[in-house]
Amino acid sequence: EHQLFAVLQCVRSVVVVDPQAADSVSPFVASLYGESGDGVERQRWQLAMLEWAYERLEDVAYAAAEVNDSATTYRWLLELFGVLFTRLHEITLLHDEFACAKSDDTLSAEEHRAQRRANKHLRRVQLRVDDLLNLLSGMLDTANFVALVKDLLFKFVDAGRLPIRRRALALLNDCVRRERTAILADEAQLSEYLSLVPVLQSLVESSDDDSTQNKAKATTNKKKNTQQQRSKRRKTSKDDNDDRNQNVDEQQQETVATQMMALYTLRVMAEVLAPARPTAFVPLMPAVVAATKQSEHVELQSSAFACLTMLVRALGARVVPFLSSFFAHSLDTLGRTLVSADELASRRREQQQQDGHDDEDKDDDEEQQHQDNDNDEDKNNNNHNNDDDDDNDDDSSLYLDSATLALQYHSLAVVNAVVRALPSFVTPFLQRLLACLLHPVVVEVPQLGAARRRWARSVVASEESVAYLASGSLRRLVKGVPVRVLLPELFAAHATCMLFGDASMRKLFDLVALVCSSRFTKELAVAHYKSVFKFLLVGGLELRRKHRTRFDDIGGVEASVVRAFVALVLKLNEEQLKATFLKTLEWLGVSESSRHDRHNVHLKKAVPFMALVRGLLDKLGVIFVPFVVSYLWEVCAQYLSRRVEMPGEAAQDDDAGDGDDEDDEKNGGANKKRKRAADSDEDDEDEEDVQGDEEEEDEFLLIEQVLLLNELQSTTVAVVHLSLEHDAEEEQRLIGKQQYELITRPLAGQLSAGAAQRDDEDEYEEFVESSLVPCLTTLASHMDSYTYWKMLNHQVLLKTRNSNPDVRLAALQVLHSVLRKVREQWLVLMPETMPFISEVMEDDDERVEIEVHDIVSLLEELSGESNLVEQLTS
Repeated sequence: EHQLFAVLQCVRSVVVVDPQAADSVSPFVASLYGESGDGVERQRWQLAMLEWAYERLEDVAYAAAEVNDSATTYRWLLELFGVLFTRLHEITLLHDEFACAKSDDTLSAEEHRAQRRANKHLRRVQLRVDDLLNLLSGMLDTANFVALVKDLLFKFVDAGRLPIRRRALALLNDCVRRERTAILADEAQLSEYLSLVPVLQSLVESSDDDSTQNKAKATTNKKKNTQQQRSKRRKTSKDDNDDRNQNVDEQQQETVATQMMALYTLRVMAEVLAPARPTAFVPLMPAVVAATKQSEHVELQSSAFACLTMLVRALGARVVPFLSSFFAHSLDTLGRTLVSADELASRRREQQQQDGHDDEDKDDDEEQQHQDNDNDEDKNNNNHNNDDDDDNDDDSSLYLDSATLALQYHSLAVVNAVVRALPSFVTPFLQRLLACLLHPVVVEVPQLGAARRRWARSVVASEESVAYLASGSLRRLVKGVPVRVLLPELFAAHATCMLFGDASMRKLFDLVALVCSSRFTKELAVAHYKSVFKFLLVGGLELRRKHRTRFDDIGGVEASVVRAFVALVLKLNEEQLKATFLKTLEWLGVSESSRHDRHNVHLKKAVPFMALVRGLLDKLGVIFVPFVVSYLWEVCAQYLSRRVEMPGEAAQDDDAGDGDDEDDEKNGGANKKRKRAADSDEDDEDEEDVQGDEEEEDEFLLIEQVLLLNELQSTTVAVVHLSLEHDAEEEQRLIGKQQYELITRPLAGQLSAGAAQRDDEDEYEEFVESSLVPCLTTLASHMDSYTYWKMLNHQVLLKTRNSNPDVRLAALQVLHSVLRKVREQWLVLMPETMPFISEVMEDDDERVEIEVHDIVSLLEELSGESNLVEQLTS
């Protein structure tokens, strides 16, 4: 007892904050941590006192039985814990004040140095105080430790010592985590710790009462202030009442902080102890649910939702009686935060667009400045300004504040826990649940700047973690909710996702794909494939035609539709597959493609349809080739032959049957001639307003038609390529002479038509290298016959006479690729090939010349001739 009393007095003498310094601790810090000898001696003395206290406690540790049995010893221990917790709280306050004072220009250099020394010294003090707390808690048995925690919670309730309660709860958390194995193994210890659950519950509930009392006190003080103003009392009396109001507010904040810490402690205890005794935590549910509804304190709501999440995970079906009281509220809270985040996202997009315009203007100004004055110093200054702009690209006002983001994350965590533990009980909330989980804020992670990414990695609740949690909830929803209930709700969510945009619509179709791939058994596929097919056809493939303007990336949405279609098809038998495919073909309406398509209706249907065919070929391979050969081969040839149709004209196909290069050039330049004709019509000064509007619409439709046709023909080339690759062995091949003759001219015609319909040279180059060259090479190797090669070779060689150097280069690239693939067998075509090669040997375009020399080198290697160049140039 005497040694513990001595330790207590010793710790009390270690003062880190001057109790007389009411406004600022700077004078005290300067005296204690200054460069004077007295300050250094006091620091050493404090550390020596704490070291001595630790040694004394180690010496009396053997007398654990006496410590636990003596009431006087317990009283000294309780007081000692209170003093140590007070010192920790004071150190925390000093650290916070020092952090704020770093940017304070009013402090002298000596004061800044004193604060840095104070930080270093306080960290040493904090480490020794933590060691003392660990040693003291180890001296007590479970019963006395639990009693000590209860006394620390309820005996230090005066305004100046309220932080002790939070420190006591933190000590309890550490002990429960550290001793979890021993607690779960001993029934007596488990019961002792579980006796704290009602205590913590009463602490949470009493905090509500304290908050109400504090509000009442604040209201009373305000009324007194009003009366004092009316009676014109002295200013000093008003200041006293303002101080009392401030004290009430601080006490209210401390009460809320204590409640948050109690909720966190309950969360820890539920995680560790609930698996062994879940019934002990069921009575907590009403108090925790009530805490989630205290909307005046966002941080408190977040803590309550976090505790509720752990209770749902730990208790499982035992929370069903409370489900209606908290799940709908969780969805409402999540919905409110999503609306706020969506508004901020819109502001961010507007800011990014504005910044883009500002950057363009700035670039123009800098370019003009460099033209007028090429000064190195000015360049360096501009570079520094640009770096500053890059560092400040993250405006925190355009993002959810950390408290609201934490509330969003923890309310979503409750939803996730319920979906995981009780998926069958969320069916009444499915519509609202899908509206929240498919919201673009949680579906798509925003593009964050560097500063925002660094912040996101440092916190639990960030944009990335919210998106990850929402994705996991959707996957669990798909796996847990019955298919017959889930599918209609997914179909109904289509209208909501239409308003949300690209990301939400993609996620919706990905969910449908997940349902088909992971939930469809043979019986479920038979029962639901028709409804899913109708949804994908009408709600997916029709999006480009009906709702193109609603989406920024319609191609990405259609890719999700194709994935869902493929997932559905993989669950069908051959008969169901054929019926589904024929229905899709009927929806496409192939016969309409040859008619006048003023509003590009057929093209808008053909583009997603061919993307679907490509996806099915890629997944099914040889199984789907018969469908393409039987039903779509002529369609592919027709699409590849189609050229840009001017408004008022009939659809025009490429007629290159005579093999005349002049016709090729005419077809290649037809689009440009039509554009010039359209421009001349627009310059007519006497046209009426109605006619002008029609021409504007025609110009828009013409541009749209070019883009659609380019995308359609690129996809069609890919379909032909996949069909050739997946065709069966030579004895059982489905693609024969008839199909070869039908597709060769349209496919080779894309060399010139692709360039005429694409203004961007890089786009045309990518189309040739990634699509045309591989497809034509596969076509040549697939038909292993001189008769077929001759037709393809002639069509490709004709393109070497095209006036566009890009087309000539592309034709030579095809020829070079075919030579590398077929090699010596192609030499039989050398007599008719060499005249065309000789024509382009001295081409004006350097790229063409290099390519043709590479071809000649390969021909010399294959033929064994070493003087082909001389023969061609002579």
